[in-house]
Amino acid sequence: MGRRVSRGYILLETLIALSILGISMVGLHRSVREALFVQGRTQDFTRAKFLMEEIVNEITLQPQMTVSMEEGTFPNYPRFNYAWEYTEYPVPVPSGRPSGMSEDEYATLLEQFKGQMGKLTVTISWYRAGQPFSRTVETLFKPEHLWISNFQF
Repeated sequence: MGRRVSRGYILLETLIALSILGISMVGLHRSVREALFVQGRTQDFTRAKFLMEEIVNEITLQPQMTVSMEEGTFPNYPRFNYAWEYTEYPVPVPSGRPSGMSEDEYATLLEQFKGQMGKLTVTISWYRAGQPFSRTVETLFKPEHLWISNFQF
């Protein structure tokens, strides 16, 4: 009589063990899937940073820039789009001579003062797993980098 009870009991133990194993495998699968998504997202942010630096460096190497903008896609990375805009950034005239600056130095500052700088805004955007991502960087350039025509219409 003891044998019949133990046979059914072993089957029940096996079913419970398989159920626990199956539930733990589902949890493990979700963890691995999430880890792969985070790794891909991290790679995308790193790639976006380098692509941003590429655009900024290309514009920095230009002797002068006019107010302009451009949008496009990177040939080697078709998931990544870019948009950049180079604008005039107004700088207010300093009011009053700073302490510690002589009158001659202040006069030279006002004489050389341009009133504007070049401002570059770069945005990189992409999709991963149907979710949109984007990053934007802004930087300023010295006034001599911004070419402004004196031509009047």
